[in-house]
Amino acid sequence: MNKIYLVCTRAAMSGSALAYIINQSPDFYNTLHNNVWEEENNDSFGTAYTINDWWNLNDDIANKLQYDVIFRNTQQLTKTQLINLCKGFNDLSLDKNLCLFSHARNIKEIKNHINNYNLPIVIVSTVFGEKCGTFINSWIKREYSNEMNKFIDLFDSWEYIFTQRISNDEEWKKHSDYAFGMHDWLIDTNKIYDSLNIKPYNDIHQWTKQYLDKNNSNAARFKDTSQKLSTLLSLFDLLQSNYKQGHEKVLLCYNLFELIHTHKKHDLETLVDSYHKTY
Repeated sequence: MNKIYLVCTRAAMSGSALAYIINQSPDFYNTLHNNVWEEENNDSFGTAYTINDWWNLNDDIANKLQYDVIFRNTQQLTKTQLINLCKGFNDLSLDKNLCLFSHARNIKEIKNHINNYNLPIVIVSTVFGEKCGTFINSWIKREYSNEMNKFIDLFDSWEYIFTQRISNDEEWKKHSDYAFGMHDWLIDTNKIYDSLNIKPYNDIHQWTKQYLDKNNSNAARFKDTSQKLSTLLSLFDLLQSNYKQGHEKVLLCYNLFELIHTHKKHDLETLVDSYHKTY
């Protein structure tokens, strides 16, 4: 039985790239295309390149699925939306699976509707996850694009990110069928195909490299911000296993912020050694 794989994600996490990667599997419906890339202006960090979520959906398919901007952007998908989506999917008889992108956050409720109405939907959620500091450039260009949020300062961004890592990531994992970190789909991409038990697209790494190259920030005046956020996240990855409770990890994050502002050298070995001596 063919299914809809619904990628539910927070904004600015390259979740549309995950949906694109899944749709490249030979088990999924996709088409020849030349309209994948969309641009988001960012006066501070440089242009962000995102994915056109309708690249493989012509108007007829989108209309039958009732997949529109409202469906894509809502944080609360309803029973009616999900039932209509699946009815349209069955009527289309694509003979393939299909992956769609959504900002829906009510994953527990979506899961209940799937179970209660036997809907052919697989929920795939996204988390920042370990090694997400590798992708801080792509995140920062999207998070602080002209149409999203205003950049305040390094501390404000760090508080937001470590809250995602410590608390929100766990919530996004709870009720989904699969949860993937940014490193999974942007670097260890075959893990996605293996975990979902779908056929891989063998040349996908060429595309992920292109995606990361296009979203590498070239804004020199904010380079220090990106580097420090990346360093903070790497330090968190190295040290967080020493702390079990959420409040302990929060304190760790504040201490790490203090640490990088009291040391001129920001190589990880020096900072980890200094952390153990100081805290």
